[in-house]
Amino acid sequence: MFNVVLRGLWARKSRAVLTMLAVVLGVAMISGTFVLMDTVMSAYSGIFNTAYEHTDAVVTAQSPFGAIGSAKQPVPASLLYRIRALPETQKAHGYIDSHAQLTSAAGTAIARSSEEASVFGLPARELDAMNPLGLVSGTWPSGPGEIIIDQATATRYHLRVGTTVGLVARKPLERFRVTGIFRFAGATALGPTQFAAVDLAVAQRIFGKQGWFDEIDIAARPGISVSRLLTVIRGIAPPGVQVKTAAQQASTATSDVGQQFAPLRYALLAFGAIALLVGSFVIFNTLSITVAQRTRQLATLRTLGASRRQVLASVLAEGTIIGAASSLAGLAAGIGAAKGLSALLGASGIQLPAASTVLTWRTAAISLTAGIAVTLAASGAPALRAMRIAPIAAIREGTAPPPRSRLRRPAVTAAATILGAGALVPAVVLGGLPVATRLLLLAGGALVLFTGVAGASRWFIGPLAAAIEKPVEHFTRAAGELAREQTRRSPARTATTAAALTVGVALIAFVAVMAQGVRASTGISIRQQVAAGYVITPQGDVLAPDVQHALAAAGIRSASVRAGTVHAFGTNQAVTGVAPADIARSYRFEWTGGPGSTALTSLDADGVLVASDFAAAHHLKTGTLITAETTAGTILRLTVRGVYAEPKLSPLLGAMTVTTSLFDRSFTTPGDKAVLVSTGTQRPAGRAAVQAALKPFPTAQVDTLDEYITAQQAPVATLLNVFYVLLALCVVISLLGIINTLALTITERTREIGVLRALGMTRTQLRRMIRIESQITALIGAATGIAAGLFLAALTARALSAWNIGFAIPWTTLAILLAGAFAAGTLAGAGPARRAARMDPLQALSYE
Repeated sequence: MFNVVLRGLWARKSRAVLTMLAVVLGVAMISGTFVLMDTVMSAYSGIFNTAYEHTDAVVTAQSPFGAIGSAKQPVPASLLYRIRALPETQKAHGYIDSHAQLTSAAGTAIARSSEEASVFGLPARELDAMNPLGLVSGTWPSGPGEIIIDQATATRYHLRVGTTVGLVARKPLERFRVTGIFRFAGATALGPTQFAAVDLAVAQRIFGKQGWFDEIDIAARPGISVSRLLTVIRGIAPPGVQVKTAAQQASTATSDVGQQFAPLRYALLAFGAIALLVGSFVIFNTLSITVAQRTRQLATLRTLGASRRQVLASVLAEGTIIGAASSLAGLAAGIGAAKGLSALLGASGIQLPAASTVLTWRTAAISLTAGIAVTLAASGAPALRAMRIAPIAAIREGTAPPPRSRLRRPAVTAAATILGAGALVPAVVLGGLPVATRLLLLAGGALVLFTGVAGASRWFIGPLAAAIEKPVEHFTRAAGELAREQTRRSPARTATTAAALTVGVALIAFVAVMAQGVRASTGISIRQQVAAGYVITPQGDVLAPDVQHALAAAGIRSASVRAGTVHAFGTNQAVTGVAPADIARSYRFEWTGGPGSTALTSLDADGVLVASDFAAAHHLKTGTLITAETTAGTILRLTVRGVYAEPKLSPLLGAMTVTTSLFDRSFTTPGDKAVLVSTGTQRPAGRAAVQAALKPFPTAQVDTLDEYITAQQAPVATLLNVFYVLLALCVVISLLGIINTLALTITERTREIGVLRALGMTRTQLRRMIRIESQITALIGAATGIAAGLFLAALTARALSAWNIGFAIPWTTLAILLAGAFAAGTLAGAGPARRAARMDPLQALSYE
C-alpha cells in the first residue's frame, strides 16, 4: 500500500505541491518566529557576556519590587571608595548609564522620535580591560564638550570625528564634539538603540546624579574567589544595593530583554497558528476532492483484497507524507521568514540587533510537530470517508451519494458548533466575568464559530452565489450562470474552499473594526481629560522639570504631570505628581468619592488622590491610609483625599496622584510625562511663544490637542499595518486552496468541458466561466468573513466595555476587503482558466 501511496502522490504532483505550500507558509511563520527570537536573544546574550568578560562582581541598586522599565536607581558614590579599599579588590569603576536624545548641532533629532541614546558616563582617566567599549577611531572623551558615538549610529547618521552633535537630557541642549567612534562589547549593530559616552563628571551633571553611580564593576585580586569578593562587598553595602556576579548580571540583562520581546513572540506565534488553521481547510478540501475522484480506484483496491484499515492508512499516510515534507520545507523557509519578519519590524520602527542565525532543536521539534499534527487532523475526515467506500463502487460510473441520514450529520454538527459559539454571547454581554476570562472565551468561541460557519455555509451557498453573480449577469450571462450552477452543484466543496478565505478576512475585519474603535475611543478619552491648549510631550523618555521652569520664565502658565511607579497592595502602580493649582486649569476631574471639588485643593504633603478602579479594588475611600514604596526605596504613608474616575484609554494620571513637591522628594530623578499649557487659544502666535520658550529643549514636542490625539493614535495605525501584513499570509494560503480546488474540479469536469466546447463555447467564454467561479467563491468567503469578523468585534467591544472601547465600522476598509477578494479570486482563477481553455475538445470528450 505504501508504494500505491507514493505512486499516487507522484501522479498528482501539482496538487501535492499546492497543498504543501499551504502548510509550508504556516510552519515557516512558526519556525521563523522562533529563529528570529532565538537569534535576537543570542545576540543580546553575547553582547552582555562580552561586556562583563573582565568583571567579577557588579553592584547596582536593587529595585524594591522589580519594576521593569522603570528609571534605573543609582547607588551612592561613597560605596565605590569603600569597595576600592577592600583587600580583595583589584579594580573597581563607577559608571553612569542613562538615556538622552541625540540631536544635530541645531537641536534637531537625528533619529526617529521613539529612539533615544543610551549614554554612558566613563571614568576616561581610569579605563582598562573592564571597559565594555572598544575605541575604533579617535580618542576618549576627557572633559566637557566631548563625546564618542557607537559605530552603527555614526554610520547610520553620517557622524564622524569632529562632528558637532547635541544632547538633551535633564538639562537644556548641550553641544558636544565627537572625539571618537566605538563599538559596544564588540557588536557592530545593536538594534534600535543608539550609544554614546561622555566623561563621568559630565554625565553626572547632565543627568542630575552628582555623587551617584548607576553601576559599579569590580575585579577581584588574583587568588580571590568570586564568592569571597561578593561576601565582603555585601558586608559593606548599604540597604537597597544588590551585588551579583558578572555572569548573573549578564543573565539578568538578557532576561529583561526577553521579557520585553515576549509579547512580540506570542503575537507572531499566534499568527503562525492562524496560518496553519487556514492551511488545514486547504488540506481537508484537497483530500476530500481526491478521495471522491479516486472512488473507483479505492473500491478496486478493496475488491483486490485491501481492508478498510489499509485504505484508511493509505489516505492518512498520504497526509503524513505531505505534512512531513511541507513541515521540513517550512522549517527551512523559517530562516528566510525570520529575515523577512526582521525587515518588517524594522520598517515599523522596531529595529533588532544583527547576529548569526540560530536554529535550535526546540524550533525544529515544535515546527515539525505542528505541521504534521495539523495535516493529520485535516486528513482524518477524508480518510474515514475513503474507508467507507464499498467494493461494489468499482463497477459504477460515478460515486453514489451517501445515505440521506449521513447528509443530516453535517447539518447537526454545524448547528451544534454555531450554537456552541452563540452560547458564549450571554457570558460576554451580560458580564460578571473578568475581562481576561471573557477574551479567552471569545478566542475559543471564534475557533468554534469558524468551524460552524464552514459547515453551515453549504446551505446558503446558492443564494449567495446568485446574489454575487447577478451584477455581472448582464455582461456574462451564459458564463456567469454556468459558474453559479457549478458552485451550487457541490455546496460543501465550495463552502470548505471559501472557509479558508473566511478565516483570514474575518480576522482582518475584526482587527480593522477594533482598531477603529480604539482610535475613536482614544480621542474621546483624551478630550474628556485635557482642557489645555497645548500638550508638550517628550520625544524620548521623560521631560526634565526645567521645561516647565522655562515656560514660567516666559510668562506661560502650565501644569506638569510627573510620572513614576510605586508598589502598593502587592502590585506595581503608576503614580503621578501634580501641582493642584496648576492642574485644575488644564485637567477635568470627574470625582466619584470624597469632597469632590475640594479634594484637589485639600491635597497636601501626605495626601493622595486615587483612581476609582484602584479604590474599588482595595476598598479605599476618603481618609483611608495607604502605604506605598517608590522605586528609590522611599516609603510613603498617604491619606486618601479624593477618588476620581479615570479613563481606561490614554489616561494622563496614574492610579495614585500626589503633589509635585512630594513626588520630587520621593524619586531620585523625577521627570514629566507631559506638560499642559493653558493658553486659552490655539492661535499660531500662542504656539510660537511656547516654542520660543522651549528653544533650549528642542526635543520637547509641542502639539495642539488635536495633534496630541493623532500622536496617541499613531501606534495603533503602525500596529494595524503590521497585523495586515501578517494576516495577508492567511489570504495567500486561502488563494492556494482556491487554485487547488479549481484545478482538481477541472480534471473532474473534463468531459463536461469537452461537451461545452462541442456545443459552441469559445475558449474566452470558458476562461471567463472559470474566473467567475473563482470570483464567486472568493466573494462568498469574504462576505461570510466580514460578517463573522463584525460579530466577533461586537462581542469583543462589549467584553471591553469597561475600557470604553466602542464598536465602529470602518466602511472604507471593508469595501477594500471586498474589492481585494474579487481581485484575489480573479488572480486565483487565472491559471486554472488557462488550463481549461487549452484542453482539446475531442480528447476531453473521450476522457473516462
